[in-house]
Amino acid sequence: MRVSGFPIATRITGGPAAFRAGSGPGEFTVELTNTTAEPCRSVHPVVVLAGRDHAVAPARVRMEFFDPGSGTWRRVVVEQTDHGEAVGAFEGESRAGGESRAGGDGFVVPGHATVAIPVRLGFPALDTLADSIVANAAVVQRRGLDGEWVGQSGDYPFSLLASEEQPYASRPPGDELAPTGTQPDIGLVAAVTALVAAGLLLLAGARRLRTGRH
Repeated sequence: MRVSGFPIATRITGGPAAFRAGSGPGEFTVELTNTTAEPCRSVHPVVVLAGRDHAVAPARVRMEFFDPGSGTWRRVVVEQTDHGEAVGAFEGESRAGGESRAGGDGFVVPGHATVAIPVRLGFPALDTLADSIVANAAVVQRRGLDGEWVGQSGDYPFSLLASEEQPYASRPPGDELAPTGTQPDIGLVAAVTALVAAGLLLLAGARRLRTGRH
């Protein structure tokens, strides 16, 4: 979805209808489409998870995105808003349309082009409660220490199912997200998350109106 006046259209595609606590991750794609002729730089996607019945605890969320610039999966630091949503900002190196950026410079989206970012999402804790969750991908563009919203996706609803195992049972091998890979710049993620705080409040209010949460 493209917000009027913003250059980036954002959407989530390909996600499963359900995730199961304690099982392996599911995958979806965050697509960033530049609706202008000029490249957009320093673009940081932010994924927001909102539960219908329970607050989404960051400690129960494991999220990674694939960074095409470095060829690695990068861990996303997940934080919690005052309204119980879990939010994770993407940072790292990215390459698109022959351009690359490293470290915390974010993504480059060439003019009239789409950058597709694979995302892994899992809920490793066996005692995570079942819920109905809505995911939304927002985008912020950093400009020095400042920034502005440049787009947000439509809702991606999915079911979070209770684990079929007993809590604290041993996990089958290969069911976890990859433990290796580049670790995130926590300071950068905190800064990007701070840039979108006001927008998250708007998203939270809109979701509460749609779901009837108070």
